[in-house]
Amino acid sequence: MASIRLRQPTFFLGEAFAALRAGADALKVFPAEMITPQVLKSWRSVLPTSRVLLPVGGVGADNLASYRTAGASGAGFGSSLYK
Repeated sequence: MASIRLRQPTFFLGEAFAALRAGADALKVFPAEMITPQVLKSWRSVLPTSRVLLPVGGVGADNLASYRTAGASGAGFGSSLYK
């Protein structure tokens, strides 16, 4: 089974670049409710396309498609499962 190196959650683009320099393969974008699909799309335009972007904290069935269209590789679900 392959492993993915995931560093601390990222909220600022500078944190994303720091995590990549530290060896992260994937970025947990948190909280997604503050990092909208439009913001994620702009992040995706400057981050390596080979890196996984996983918005977490504010993603649910109502907005998952928007995040995927914006360039999210997947997403993390939590409280939206219980609503």
